[in-house]
Amino acid sequence: MIVGAGSGTGAAVAKRLAAEGWPVVLTRRNAEALDALAAEIEAAGGRALAVAADAGDEAEVSALFETAAEHFGTPELVVFATAGFAMGHLVETEPSRLYELWQGSTLAGFLIAREAAKRMLPVGSGSLLFIGATASVKQSAGFSAFAAAKHGLRALAGSLAREVGPQGIHVAHLI
Repeated sequence: MIVGAGSGTGAAVAKRLAAEGWPVVLTRRNAEALDALAAEIEAAGGRALAVAADAGDEAEVSALFETAAEHFGTPELVVFATAGFAMGHLVETEPSRLYELWQGSTLAGFLIAREAAKRMLPVGSGSLLFIGATASVKQSAGFSAFAAAKHGLRALAGSLAREVGPQGIHVAHLI
C-alpha cells in the first residue's frame, strides 16, 4: 500500500514495487490522478488498485484498509509518503496552516499505522515505512510549522518501532 501515491516519491515507489511483482494499493485524495497512476502501472504489466481517501480522516482510513484487504489481503508493506510543504516566518504563519501540516503528516501517519498494525500484528509480520523530510532532524529558519509536523511523524515512527518491532513489524523513518 502506498499512501500519498502522487506524482513524486509515492508514485515512484508504487511503480518500482509493481515492476517487482507486488500488487499495489494506491491512495491519495485526488481520484483522477490515482486512476491515471493505476492505469500506467497496469499498462506496464503490474496490478494496482486505486482507492481515493484522506489519510487524515479516521473513517476513510478504516475503509481504505477494508477495501485493500478485500482485494489483496493483509498488507505486507505500507509506505507513507504524503506530501505537504510550507515555509514562512512564525509570526506570519496561521495556526490553521500548522494544523493542516500536522493533520497530513503526524495524524495521518498515526491513523495509517494504527490500521496497518491492527492487521499486521495478528500475522506477526509486515513493514511500515514513513517517508520523512530533512526538517524532522535539521531545523531551519522559516520552517517552524513544517518542521513541527515532520518531527511529529519521525517521533511516531521511532515509538512504533519500539512498540510493534518486537512483534515482527518493521518500522522505519526514511529521509
